[in-house]
Amino acid sequence: MSVEKPKLPVDFTTRRYELAWKYQLPKGKHTVKLKILNPSKEYELRGVDAIIYADQPVDGMKQTIEAAGKMK
Repeated sequence: MSVEKPKLPVDFTTRRYELAWKYQLPKGKHTVKLKILNPSKEYELRGVDAIIYADQPVDGMKQTIEAAGKMK
């Protein structure tokens, strides 16, 4: 499912800092895929954080550690 195709200029005065978002997803496991359509050799795009909302409190540190372990 494609959600949007935002413009992400490198100029800090006009770019948005949240690369993507989708609210009101049903509870469960979801996959996020970002595809850069026109990458520049002059700049680097880094996504380093994810904000996850839930209907119950979660242990964010535990989630981060578990996710990092799966990336190895």
